Amino acid sequence: MAINSLGTSSPFTRWILATRKERSRPQVLALVFVLMAGVLALDVLLGPGREPAALYSVPVLLAAALGVRSALLAATAATVLYHVTLWHHLLRYAVVDISQTAVFYLLAYTMGRLVNEHILLQAASAHLGAVNAHLSGRIQEYLTGEHKAHDELRQNEGLTELGRAAAQIVHEVKNPLVAIGGFARRVHRQLPEDHPARDDIDIVIEETSRLERLLLQVLDFSRPMEQEHRVTDIGPIIHSVVNLVASDAGRRNVSVAVSCTHDDLQIVGNPDGLKRVLLNLVLNGIDAMPKGGKLTIEAELVDQLISLTVIDEGTGIDEEHVTKVLEPFFTTKSNGTGLGLPMVKKILDNHGGKMEILPHSPCGTRVCLSIPAAKSRADLGADEEQRHA
Repeated sequence: MAINSLGTSSPFTRWILATRKERSRPQVLALVFVLMAGVLALDVLLGPGREPAALYSVPVLLAAALGVRSALLAATAATVLYHVTLWHHLLRYAVVDISQTAVFYLLAYTMGRLVNEHILLQAASAHLGAVNAHLSGRIQEYLTGEHKAHDELRQNEGLTELGRAAAQIVHEVKNPLVAIGGFARRVHRQLPEDHPARDDIDIVIEETSRLERLLLQVLDFSRPMEQEHRVTDIGPIIHSVVNLVASDAGRRNVSVAVSCTHDDLQIVGNPDGLKRVLLNLVLNGIDAMPKGGKLTIEAELVDQLISLTVIDEGTGIDEEHVTKVLEPFFTTKSNGTGLGLPMVKKILDNHGGKMEILPHSPCGTRVCLSIPAAKSRADLGADEEQRHA
């Protein structure tokens, strides 16, 4: 009785007893359902970070007024709804995470692709620059070759015209000059030893002889080069030239030394023309040493080229005259003709050779010739057998 009196006197007890009446159950269940739906909506809208799931306890407590079974059913419904919303949030965040990861990969791929394209572009640009530089060099070489060929053509045309004019002048002057020289020699022979005019006649004879030599050199320079080439050993040509100048060199106190690194230095060329080349250079070297000295002739085989060098210990040559000495009629000698070195160059060009004039230390001049070497005797024999086959 006391218990009933205590229980019925509490407002909470009276509320529970009222809700347990059959006519009140639908209203209580509806209220539980509405609360459940409200908590679910809040959970979906606010997300798990705001902790709305704790509000599920309100409808669960309300359902407990209907009994254990109703309370357990409400708790089960709250649990299911809670986990449904939890999976909803997890799925949403998983999509966000996957999207964020995809953005990272897309950004990395895009930037990496741009960097690769930039590197490829730089490599292509460098390659194009190298190709452009190479083409520019080739074009420059071509233009230089064209200009050089044009200059050589103009020079050859000028030399051709000069040769024609020189040949005509030589033809017109040679006969009267020979007649004058012959007349002077005849008068010289008829005059007594003590005749006062004898010295004058000697001057006439000397000058006419010099002019005759000059005319012969001009005529020789204007003629086409001899095309008869054959395999020739350079050694005998060197020794022949040394023998020719030995007397003149000894009289001028000039010693001549020869250095050959090979016994068999063969070229394909005209022996007479090559002899004239070497003789001209040796005489120039002797003339450059009026007080005497040493003249050296070196011959060696270098990279399939016969290198022939004439070195003197004379006064040397000015840098401004190095290229001019190859021009016809340019000379620094008082009695020179200016045709010696141009003739040397002409003969070398006919043999496919080159000439370089350099200063020699401590004094003097070094003239370097390079002429293509002939094939070996075995190669020449093989070529001969091929022609006869």
